[in-house]
Amino acid sequence: MKVINKNDAGREQEIQMEKPIRGKVPKSQAGAIEMSAMIVLLVVLILGAGAFFAWPNISYRLDKGSFNQQLSLIQQAATDYKSSASVYTGISLTELCNKNLVKGELCTVGTTPWGGKWTVAADTDPSKMALTADVKDSKTAANLKLDMDRIDGWTTTVTGTAVKMVR
Repeated sequence: MKVINKNDAGREQEIQMEKPIRGKVPKSQAGAIEMSAMIVLLVVLILGAGAFFAWPNISYRLDKGSFNQQLSLIQQAATDYKSSASVYTGISLTELCNKNLVKGELCTVGTTPWGGKWTVAADTDPSKMALTADVKDSKTAANLKLDMDRIDGWTTTVTGTAVKMVR
């Protein structure tokens, strides 16, 4: 490619230039682009690793929210069931469903957020209700017991993967 340029003396001068190559990065900048790509990759890897290691805690908290909703629903239904009697004798999840005190998924499936079953019964002291939730593993059961111990009014015990709450 030829370019005509005027020099300092005002004379026209023809300069021969190489044809520019499109998309080619000058050598002085090539390392900078590779470095910025490496930084982006590193940030993505760090975020991915953080999400991977945080997921069990996040998952437990989401399931715990569903568990609390189910617990409140069953507790209210059991309280309504007892309102006509002074004891919880004869109470069960099936009985609560038959009296339409509990509806929906708890009656058809009856599972906790961790896949176990709910059991509703009178405690050894029939004036108290005993709710038992089976969960997937003993670690989840232990965490659930710690959470339930912080709530006033519940006495919580764990046997294997079963968490029994008495009130």
